[in-house]
Amino acid sequence: MDRLWAALTEGGQTIQKITPCLLFSGDVCGKAEEAVKYYAEVFANSEIGPISRYREGEAASSKAR
Repeated sequence: MDRLWAALTEGGQTIQKITPCLLFSGDVCGKAEEAVKYYAEVFANSEIGPISRYREGEAASSKAR
C-alpha cells in the first residue's frame, strides 16, 4: 500500500494528514472498499472520499469491482 504523508499547520500547531492510495490486486483483488471502511473506523476523524468503480466489463479481472 502506498501512502502520502503531509505535515500541515492549523492555528500554529503542526498536525499530520494521511492520504492513503490503496491498490489491491492478485488474491485481494476486489477487497479495497472493505479495507477503506476498516481504516476509516481505525483512524479518528477520518472520512471516505470518492470511490471509483469499474463499469460492467471494464475490469481485467472478474473479481474487480
